[in-house]
Amino acid sequence: KYEKMTRAFTKRGKDIPDGLAQRYKESILKQLVDKELLNQEIKKTKVAVDDASLAKEFEDYKKMFRTDDNFQRYLKSSDMSIDQIKDNIRHNLAVQTLLEKQGDLSIGPEDAKAYYEENKKRYEVKEQVRASHILLKVENKEDKKADKAAKKKATEAYKRANKKGADFAALAKELSQGPTASRGGDLSFFTRGRMVPEFEKKAFAMKVGDISKPVKTQFGWHVIKVTDKKEGRQRPMAEVKDSIEKLLKNKKSRKAKAKLLKRLKSEGKVETFLPKAPIAVK
Repeated sequence: KYEKMTRAFTKRGKDIPDGLAQRYKESILKQLVDKELLNQEIKKTKVAVDDASLAKEFEDYKKMFRTDDNFQRYLKSSDMSIDQIKDNIRHNLAVQTLLEKQGDLSIGPEDAKAYYEENKKRYEVKEQVRASHILLKVENKEDKKADKAAKKKATEAYKRANKKGADFAALAKELSQGPTASRGGDLSFFTRGRMVPEFEKKAFAMKVGDISKPVKTQFGWHVIKVTDKKEGRQRPMAEVKDSIEKLLKNKKSRKAKAKLLKRLKSEGKVETFLPKAPIAVK
C-alpha cells in the first residue's frame, strides 16, 4: 500500500519528506486496523454477500470506465487485479449489510425533500453559451501601432466571416492566433464567470448564429460567433430525487460506520507498532 501511495515520488527518483511519509504510513495503518475490525465483526455476525449482488456491483463498477480498454488500462496502471477489486466490493457490500443490521439507514421522501429545499442552488443549471472565435493578439498593451494593426485584421476577418457561404471554423484555422485555432476557434460551452468580462458580456448578449464586430480584451481583438445556447433552469425535485437519496444514505452510512468502529475499538484490543516520527531538532 505504501509503495503504491508513494509511486509519484519513486517514479521521479525523489525523496519523500519525512513528515509526509509518516502521515502516509499512519493513514494506511488506520485503514488496515479498521478493515480488520470490520472483517472480524462481519465474521462474528455471519454476514454473507451473495454472488449475484457481487456480480451486479462489479458490472456497475466497470461501467465507470465506459470501455473495456479504459478498464484494462486502469488495472495495469493501478497494479490491481480483478480478484482484488471483487474482494474490495465484497467487503464494502458486507459492511453495508452489517450497518443495516445495526440500525435504520433508509432515507424517507421527506428527508430528500428537505435537503432539496435547503440546497436548491446546487440544482440550478446555469445559462451556457457555446462560441467560436478568431483572436488577433496584441502582445504589448501599450503598443498602439500593434493594437491598430490587430484591430484592422480583426475587422477584415469579421467582413470575411459575414460573406455568404463563409466557413467560420476554416477562417479561425487560417487567421486565429489563439490556442483554439486548430479546432476552428471552438471554445465549447461556458457559463458566466469563465471568460474575460468583455468577451463574456458580448457572447451572452448575442443570438445563435450571430457574428460580432471586433471585441477588445486583454488578449487582443476577437471576432465571436455564437454557435449554441442552453437556457438556465432549476432542476425539479423529481429529476434529482434518486441522487439526493443516495447522497443522504451515504452520509448516514459514514456516520454509522464511524460509530461502529468507535465501539469495536473500545471493546477490542488493538496494538500497533508503527514507530513515531522523530521530533525535529531546531
